[in-house]
Amino acid sequence: MGDVTGEFMLRYTHSGKSTTYAGLMGESFGRLGSLALQICVMITSFGCLIIYLIIIGDVLSGTKAGTTIHTGLLQEWFGFYWWTSRAFAILFVVLLVILPLVLFRRVDSLRYTSLLAILLAMVFIVISSIMAVEAMMEGEHAT
Repeated sequence: MGDVTGEFMLRYTHSGKSTTYAGLMGESFGRLGSLALQICVMITSFGCLIIYLIIIGDVLSGTKAGTTIHTGLLQEWFGFYWWTSRAFAILFVVLLVILPLVLFRRVDSLRYTSLLAILLAMVFIVISSIMAVEAMMEGEHAT
């Protein structure tokens, strides 16, 4: 995908001064193309934010499906209180984690948080793999 994007940028740039995708779209397809790209990026970003908040809410505060309750980390560690609820956990994460990250003027300021995210993803993979191997050794895996 990166190769195709690079090829697209090289092929359709006329002045060579476009440094953003919106600038490239504006140069190649006019103001309407640039606006369409920016709207698509906004929709994609907003959709990803919603997905991440759903996952964060599930992990921190759990879910309830009918009579089945899956507790989250906060409820397992501290119990059921108003501040371990899904709405409060998501509000806390949005205001104290996500909002400061989106207020940076330059994207390169996020390099350390991106590194942390990659390291945490690797930790998740290692822990999940260890749990899967243990379950297989004990014969608890599903066929």
